[in-house]
Amino acid sequence: MSCELYNASPSARVESIGNRTAPIVFLRKLLVVDARLDWENAYPLNRSSVIRHAPEASGVYGLQNVTHWVYIGQCPNIRGALLKYLSGQMPYVLQSQSNVFVFELCLPRKRMERQHELVQRFQPVCNKIRNFGK
Repeated sequence: MSCELYNASPSARVESIGNRTAPIVFLRKLLVVDARLDWENAYPLNRSSVIRHAPEASGVYGLQNVTHWVYIGQCPNIRGALLKYLSGQMPYVLQSQSNVFVFELCLPRKRMERQHELVQRFQPVCNKIRNFGK
């Protein structure tokens, strides 16, 4: 694999989304689509969670809602990109109501290649709309 996977402790897994409780088992089944991609450590997509868990480092990140992948992006600063999304600066993604995020740390020279791999594999809705990864 071309990027270093970020692995959080099991206790850091998502236990709630907004005002609802989401069973960890359901999220695990939703997020572990490909056994080679260990993105099972998901976090709630809100400002405090992003500040606490997302690094200010180069990598790729994925946004999901309860039914599907919404967007997979790459950036030099994962935390900054997610905060930008939360501030409404990405309205095409905002409409899909993502509620969890995952990420991998990745060297700058490998980010676009890794994003392309993940977009091809998971077919996130907003990447198709905007023709990312094509």
